Amino acid sequence: MQKKGYANMVFFAKVFATSTYCVHCFFSAQNEVVTKKFYLFPISVSLIFAFMAKGYSLNVQQVNYLNIVLMVAASGAAVIWPFELFLFSYIVLGPLHYLTEMTWLHQRQYFIDKSKAWWLLVACGFGVIVFYLADFLITNFHSQLLMLDAEEINNYSALFRNWTLNFVLLAFIIGAVLVAVKDKWWRLTAICLLTAFLIVLNPYRELLITLGILIPTLVHTFLFMMAFILFGALKSNSFSGYLSVVVFVLCSVSFFVANWGIASYSINLYVLQNLQEGFFLSVNDILGKLLGHQFNSIQDTLYSPWGIRIQQFIAFSYTYHYLNWFSKTNIINWHHIPRKWGIAIIVLWVLFVSLYLIDFRIGLLAIFLLSMLHVFLEFPLNYLSMLGIGNHFWGRNETPKT
Repeated sequence: MQKKGYANMVFFAKVFATSTYCVHCFFSAQNEVVTKKFYLFPISVSLIFAFMAKGYSLNVQQVNYLNIVLMVAASGAAVIWPFELFLFSYIVLGPLHYLTEMTWLHQRQYFIDKSKAWWLLVACGFGVIVFYLADFLITNFHSQLLMLDAEEINNYSALFRNWTLNFVLLAFIIGAVLVAVKDKWWRLTAICLLTAFLIVLNPYRELLITLGILIPTLVHTFLFMMAFILFGALKSNSFSGYLSVVVFVLCSVSFFVANWGIASYSINLYVLQNLQEGFFLSVNDILGKLLGHQFNSIQDTLYSPWGIRIQQFIAFSYTYHYLNWFSKTNIINWHHIPRKWGIAIIVLWVLFVSLYLIDFRIGLLAIFLLSMLHVFLEFPLNYLSMLGIGNHFWGRNETPKT
């Protein structure tokens, strides 16, 4: 098994190094300035993969210290290249993380019983895909598909986006029910009651929109990531584990108490186009509003001191979220998969990155939909980690197996 895992890691490492080099070449063709900002990061991440592919067996303590280094490195890169780092991580690291984790979750029945109830989460994922695709098509290709005026387009777009967010919230509810309730009829009853509760909350659309946007983004990459780190530290009860929690919190807070890189930063036009097309900046606007800093224009979102601070935090959250997954190869054994699954993952990964290189709008759409499906399928594991933390502090003996 160890040799098989080693061979798979070598396989992943070689393809990753090749793909990051191709992305680097692509950005070279787009803009020389962007190239200078991108080339160090893919090289560093490739070295991390090569290091793990050597078969160097890291124990829990060593993995904790490695993650502390990754936290500091990710926060430093986020200070220097807040928008570029986020885009690179989302486009290159993201799809590989989604595909490998979904495979790993599937091998473990998504941490649900063997009732195949995880299909409910997949159904929510397809709901998001249908309505988000409808919004994408009517927004970008309305002249070729339908003869609609601007007001009708906006109305349909708002309708489709509301349904997209509704499916996000429904998946969030279903994930909790699948963990907390074991009987299928009680599960169905609980899901129906909580869905009805969502309908009752419909007049509070601003709250639902905020939750629907933050849950699959920063709640997933930051809050649940912090829960995983804390839960791991509690289980190992080690100095390195608790130190990793402290460093993670310090790195996260540092963006909001310091002015690193704010005065000298300017965003590249190509990166700006990608961010606007992917609707990423809505996360920045919502987080800014929650922190008491309303952004009145896109210029405020991009160039104001708090706009840059928030983007640095987002870039750090996403980048470390992905790196944390890859760093724990020998702990969670996500690389112990059949070779044919590994080949399928690599093919799909190259396909997603290639779609982005061909047409960044279609590529961002495909990666976004893949990320949403992965977020939904991870909800049960997220809840189990939260339960594990609660059981520890409440003095209960049962510990969820994650």
